[in-house]
Amino acid sequence: MTTLTNRPKTALLVIDVQNGVVADAYDRDTVVANIATLVDKARVAGIDVVWIQHNNDDLVKDTENWQFVPELKWGAGEPVVQKHYADAFEETDLESVLAAGGIGRVYVAGAQTDECVRSTLHGALVRGYDATLVGDAHTTDDMSSYARADARQGHCPHEPLLAISHTAPGRIAGTVSTADADFGAPVATTVQLKYHTVTPRIFVTDVTAAVDFLKTTFGATGEIAPGRPAEIQIGDSLVMVSEAGERELFPAFLYVYVDDADAAYRRAIDAGAVSVEEPSDTPYGDRRAMVRDPFGNTFQIAHRAAV
Repeated sequence: MTTLTNRPKTALLVIDVQNGVVADAYDRDTVVANIATLVDKARVAGIDVVWIQHNNDDLVKDTENWQFVPELKWGAGEPVVQKHYADAFEETDLESVLAAGGIGRVYVAGAQTDECVRSTLHGALVRGYDATLVGDAHTTDDMSSYARADARQGHCPHEPLLAISHTAPGRIAGTVSTADADFGAPVATTVQLKYHTVTPRIFVTDVTAAVDFLKTTFGATGEIAPGRPAEIQIGDSLVMVSEAGERELFPAFLYVYVDDADAAYRRAIDAGAVSVEEPSDTPYGDRRAMVRDPFGNTFQIAHRAAV
């Protein structure tokens, strides 16, 4: 979906995880551990890991503060980009590094949330990249004593600012968790992390299994949160998934556009759905299939056929 041409590959950007940057960071050890997991996943998937390293009066080259934290191990041959501004693209060779690697999509993790992470996300989008924030792999100075109650209950205080504001024409912007970061997964459609005027809500007997079905079939993203409906992103749409009992259990019927209806249909069947209609061309230009998931919900799966 990137607007950059001949840039099909993905990279993980690890921003400023330096001793002097994260020493007093919110939930430092958990975030650093998540970043280490992302680095390992990226290497296994064969995608580039690009390290970003800030320089200023407090982060002087070769000092202890300037060094990356010891929990993260730089890999031989992995690019290290030196920067002096919040946006890692400003007056650096980051764009050249990404262009040389054919990279048009970046995952972003690191510090600090409200400064360099945020600026680099915006910088990537305005330059035509798809940009995904790893929601549990970024942090900033611990301001929990000043933050809202929800920030003190396990969320980086600035995370909502990032999660809802990143959209751009022709580019994909969104948020995933470390567990859900799949560097090998194809990008389906533009993600817009916000509520829509009409937001479907599905009631099922097993929320975890239903969410797994949506992720497998449609490449959905999102997490299950206790005490509230799971908020699951499918393409540019938000779908709520709730446990039956909170409301009466009744089946949903959703029409979902995907990049390849045949492939999504096969994934649905492999995930336990029952075929209602095999993929076929319709008179109005859609190639469409229909399945019923293990919870009784019906999905018509379609893409616009070439004309």
